[in-house]
Amino acid sequence: MKNKKKTFSAGMNVGSSSILVTFVLLCLVTFAALSFVSANADHELAVETADRISEYYRADNMAEIYLANIDSLLSKHASECDESTYYKDVEQVFSDNSNYNITRSGEDVFIDYYVEISEIQNLHVTVKVIYPTHPTADSFEITEWENISTYVPTETTTFEEEKGGLLF
Repeated sequence: MKNKKKTFSAGMNVGSSSILVTFVLLCLVTFAALSFVSANADHELAVETADRISEYYRADNMAEIYLANIDSLLSKHASECDESTYYKDVEQVFSDNSNYNITRSGEDVFIDYYVEISEIQNLHVTVKVIYPTHPTADSFEITEWENISTYVPTETTTFEEEKGGLLF
């Protein structure tokens, strides 16, 4: 009879360790790709958000310039007339500028204007005209400062646009 040597096997062959290493490397490559895609999407979102915020503050700055213009025109007008004619002549003061809309509600006079933020948004500002009691007093009171959406969906609007994917 032949003596057979019995060898002890741990249960893993050399081939199974290669498969395990290949599987681990495949997992690492997959997770690295997913991390890269996620980081890239986060970067694009951050850039888009920064652009939208910059557009808003550009419009906000322009609205402040309009307010300064309103204040200087109203202050100059107040120094040239008394309170009784001050409210009556406001339309004449702004007659040469089409950016401003003058409306009356009873005794109150309102000036409003729009500043474009983007193609689908405007900044709407409304001020109530008040007579300055002394030279450093305010000549207006801000009653509205709001974003207005000008977005109008069409028949070709995509699902992403309807869900707000392209809106701020």
